[in-house]
Amino acid sequence: MSRSKGRLLGFTLVMGFIITVIVSYIMFRQSAEWDMIQMDHGEKYPLFWSLEEQHALDDIRLIELDERGFERIDVRITDFYYLPKVNRIHFGLWYDAEKYDHEDIPLGVFEHVFIDDQGNQYEDMSFSIGPHSFYGQFHRRSTSGINIDDIQELYLYIYPIKNDQRLEPAKALIYSKDEALEKV
Repeated sequence: MSRSKGRLLGFTLVMGFIITVIVSYIMFRQSAEWDMIQMDHGEKYPLFWSLEEQHALDDIRLIELDERGFERIDVRITDFYYLPKVNRIHFGLWYDAEKYDHEDIPLGVFEHVFIDDQGNQYEDMSFSIGPHSFYGQFHRRSTSGINIDDIQELYLYIYPIKNDQRLEPAKALIYSKDEALEKV
């Protein structure tokens, strides 16, 4: 075998090994992130519930969002899932844990508040900390007391928390009466 053919064979083997490692890494990350990918694409719902809500799961309404990122505070959210039988909205929230991992920032990192077109505030917030993933730290979040049938517009405010103080919120219109809710 000539020297150039030997080098070509060596190069081919090294490149094949590198490509195999890269493909294996991508497949590993995809399988490790599968739940997050499904929630990000609306194929899995970011729900958690109490005992009375278990019977409300047969009537979930989807509130789809056009824009799901809050760049200023570096947060992404899922679509919203409204449970009309218990007047509760569920959604998921991702953030960069490295950016918000400090001793002066509490475990919940953010507070969320819904405010409707009449100025009613819905602050009955609960959350569950989910897995840390490639997407960032994940929270399942919900707020109760919201009856979409009585609301023309609903806004979400996400407040970063630092030293037990609310910082300037990010705000988005998440629902307008003009939009039909899809049953999921």
